[in-house]
Amino acid sequence: MKPVIAIIGRPNVGKSTLFNRLAGGGKAIVIDEPGATRDRNYTDCTWNNRPFTLIDTGGFEPAAEVEILVQMREQTKLAIEEADIILFMMDARDGLTPSDQEIARMLRVVTVPATRLWFPNSTAWESKNFTPSPPSTAQASMT
Repeated sequence: MKPVIAIIGRPNVGKSTLFNRLAGGGKAIVIDEPGATRDRNYTDCTWNNRPFTLIDTGGFEPAAEVEILVQMREQTKLAIEEADIILFMMDARDGLTPSDQEIARMLRVVTVPATRLWFPNSTAWESKNFTPSPPSTAQASMT
C-alpha cells in the first residue's frame, strides 16, 4: 500500500504551492488569501520511483472560532489521522507563531512521523530552478 503524506500548517504558508510542485502541476488553487483550500485535496504522486498519496489541507488555526476555520481545522485533523507521514509547514517570514507552537504540541502526540518545513517565500517555490527534496520517512524532532 502507498504511504499517505499530509501537508499541514496555518493558512497561507505555502501548503498548496508545495502540493502542486510535488504533484507536478496545478491541481490545487493557489492565491494569496487565506481559505482557498477548505477541504482535503488528494493526488497520487511518484518521487524517486516511490509512489505515494499526497494530501493538501486548508489552514489549521488551533484557536479559531469562525465556522469556516473550524471546518478547515476538522478537515486537517482527518488528514492527520489518515497520514503515514506529516509535513508541517511554517512561514519563515512570520517566525514561530503561537498557532505554529500549538500545532507542534498537537503533533507531538501523533503516532506518525512529522517533519517541519520552513517556507521562506513564494518566489522560491515558483522558481523553475527550485526542486524540493524528497519527503523523508525519518521522524524529526518537534522541539
